[in-house]
Parts: sequence; C-alpha cells; structure tokens
Amino acid sequence: MSSSFITKQALADALKQCMQTKTLEKISIADICLVCQLNRKSFYYHFKDKYALVVWIFNQEIGYLLREYIEQGSSYLVALKLCTYFEEHRDFYMHALSDGCPGALRDHLVGELEPLVSKTLSLDSKSEINIEGVSRMVSDFLISALSQWLKRMPPISAEQFLDELIAVALVLTKRVSTLLNPTPE
Repeated sequence: MSSSFITKQALADALKQCMQTKTLEKISIADICLVCQLNRKSFYYHFKDKYALVVWIFNQEIGYLLREYIEQGSSYLVALKLCTYFEEHRDFYMHALSDGCPGALRDHLVGELEPLVSKTLSLDSKSEINIEGVSRMVSDFLISALSQWLKRMPPISAEQFLDELIAVALVLTKRVSTLLNPTPE
C-alpha cells in the first residue's frame, strides 16, 4: 500500500469518526486533521475539500463495484447493492447527502447512475426522447429518493425502499400515460 493511500485512509477514518458527533457541515478540516494527527497541508495535498474526501470514501468502498455492475447491466442488482451499502452506512451518508452540503457527492452519484439509466432508456429504440437529458433527470430523482429514504424514521430496509420506489414508478407511469393518451368517450 502506498503512503498516499494510507494518508487518505487515515483522513477518511478521521472524518467518519468526526461524523459520529457532528454533521458534515460543522466539521472543519482542522477537526479531521486533529483526529488523525496530520496537518492541514497534508489534507489539502490529497483533497480539495471535505466533500472530495466523502466522494473518495464512496469510491473506495463501493464506487468501483457499481461501475462493474453497471457494465454487467442488471439495474435491480445495482440498485439493491447501492441501497444495501447505504443502509449499512446510513448515518454517514445521511449527513453526506443532507440538504446543507454542497452537491459533490450528490453530483458524483448522479454521474455514476446516468450510464445505467441511459442504457435502460436506449433499450426502447422507438422512443424520441433526449436520452442524455432524461437520464440526468431520472438519476437526480433517484438520488433525491435515496436521500429521503436515509432520513426516514423509523428506517425501512433497502428491499422495502426499492419495492416502494418501483411501486411508485409504476403508478406514476400509468397515470402519466393516461393523462397524455386519454381514451375517447
């Protein structure tokens, strides 16, 4: 293991430790450095800000797996793996995706999901939608739903969340289809 990776991991562990008592918005770089006994210069050598550190943590822990699943193509498997991971790390990601944080992790997650959504949308070759624009919108919606689920009290399981999300998508699809294509009377 390189010394760079060891330093990044020490900073990540320190941030996670800080988030046990403070929200991400209230944690300073000095707080993180104090916990892992590194100086601010070391932090900024590796990361632009604490939000970049959160993205790094995500990529190290599950981001690479998501890209593999996306390439293999199982949408439900990707969703279940992602939700199960977030369920296991609920407190950390609930704060990392909170409304008070800049969009670094949120934007990163939307970018990670876009290829899967694009792939799914492009399966319907008859459609004349702007796949790129719609993929971004749907991915953003999914991350918003994920963020709301993490805040939900009492919490529900990843499987329950996905079941609810799928049920809502089916109802909305039917309703929008009915509104756009009314049956003649």
